[in-house]
Amino acid sequence: MAKVTGPLFSMGASGSVGKTLVFGAIRGVNYVREWLKPSNAQTADQGDRRQILGSAVKAIAKVVNPSDFLSLFSGNIPSGQTWSSYLIQIIVRDIIPTAVAYEAAITEFEGHGVNATFDSAGATLGYNDFLISYAGTEETAVPGFQLYLVAKAGVALGLTSGPFATALASWDADDVADLVTLMTTEA
Repeated sequence: MAKVTGPLFSMGASGSVGKTLVFGAIRGVNYVREWLKPSNAQTADQGDRRQILGSAVKAIAKVVNPSDFLSLFSGNIPSGQTWSSYLIQIIVRDIIPTAVAYEAAITEFEGHGVNATFDSAGATLGYNDFLISYAGTEETAVPGFQLYLVAKAGVALGLTSGPFATALASWDADDVADLVTLMTTEA
């Protein structure tokens, strides 16, 4: 049921009238539009986008705020953007923008010399397997891959201190431990 302010909709309205009209306001401007039945097609492409975005969100979820990791790039965050949205943007835009890039990153992770160390550290941090069931890709974002995305984000940000002084392909168990420490130690 729509809520009306003022007589005959002269001031404003919000809500819906049956499944016909929807009333509301955006930035103080009143509007009325046709009611549209929400759809959730669950296509493979939609699943891929959700898999990519979900993997990015889950990857940064274990970064403590404030942390030494965030302090390494906090001066580079664009005005008006949060650290979390900035990291997600870096991951989705620069690291895994497509399903093909997502699968390539998984393959790169699986071929890394210390992927088992990433997996162990990721599980210790509390990461869980993540897969959208209807995604076109069937590659699960395992805990180690989610942690690996944080490492790749650090590389994409151009970080050069701590474990980032070493090329990611050459990381050893100590570098993974250093990343975990950076992520979880409050600055």
